[in-house]
Amino acid sequence: RKLRHLAQDAARGLHTALPGWTIGARVAIGFPAQEILATAAAWRADLAVLGSHDRSWWQRAVLGSVAREVVNHAACDVRIVRSRLGTLGSSVSLVIGIDGSGSAHAAAMAAARRLWPRGSSARIVVALDRRLSAEGPRRRALAMAERAVDLLQATGLTAHLVAAHGEPARVLLAEAKRADCLFVGARGVS
Repeated sequence: RKLRHLAQDAARGLHTALPGWTIGARVAIGFPAQEILATAAAWRADLAVLGSHDRSWWQRAVLGSVAREVVNHAACDVRIVRSRLGTLGSSVSLVIGIDGSGSAHAAAMAAARRLWPRGSSARIVVALDRRLSAEGPRRRALAMAERAVDLLQATGLTAHLVAAHGEPARVLLAEAKRADCLFVGARGVS
């Protein structure tokens, strides 16, 4: 009963902040990831938003992660929110991973469709590793990244391209340490 009221209060608060959105609240008993995935599928959700626990890498590896399960299996976009100081409406910093794939393009488009607070910024990140060592794939990824910069700037974000040498996961995680939100495609070039 207390959880139902908490969920309903949260939904009302979100609806006030985002009046054009359809927002639902549900309390379920079961495995969290399975319940979230089932609810998102039943509601045909466009976006699932989950909080992130501040656990060590060892705890995440051993205990598993609801967020990882939802990210890997959801049919909709998923946003994992880390706790941070600030208020609703304060500017945010985005990182968008681009590798030249269709999924990377979809990630950039998803970021561009969202409404971001004034003063928000985006770093479009291309990790130059062995997969992008050939001229064609590297040129395709950089061209896509430049188009993403233009698209995001057209929506009012400050955006710039970051090309860094290294393994994509490491490059993106290093960039994401200074960001509020990370967008990546579900399937990359490898």
